[in-house]
Amino acid sequence: GLHEKLEECNRSLRMEHIKDVAFRALDETRRKAEEQQRKEAEKLRRLREQAKNAQDPKRRVALRLQQCREFGLSGEDVQVPTRPIVQNSGYGKERVEVVDVLAMQSRCLGFRVGGSTVKALKEEALVAERSKKWAARV
Repeated sequence: GLHEKLEECNRSLRMEHIKDVAFRALDETRRKAEEQQRKEAEKLRRLREQAKNAQDPKRRVALRLQQCREFGLSGEDVQVPTRPIVQNSGYGKERVEVVDVLAMQSRCLGFRVGGSTVKALKEEALVAERSKKWAARV
């Protein structure tokens, strides 16, 4: 009766119903953030475990490339130049893709010239940019 009505008015004056809603919303966002962190930690743990279990060099490289795609490069399309090597083994011919080191070196600024100063690298970058523009016009 009257006691319950007074108690309800008292709660209304203290705005307890608003506090409860705010606390529930805060609790929900905190729970979602913790769930997201838990999922990311689980994913990283699984990737570390896969890398640890990878004894085969091919699998190890494949796992590293997968990790770079997922975490490191985030959408950049970086191609590692490879070339095939055919090797005759006891079980027949085996085709293996290996990194083309000469192609990688040709992509590096200042590698062949030996210019280790910033000025030399900037000049070489400028020359490379100009030659790309000239090649695009021709």
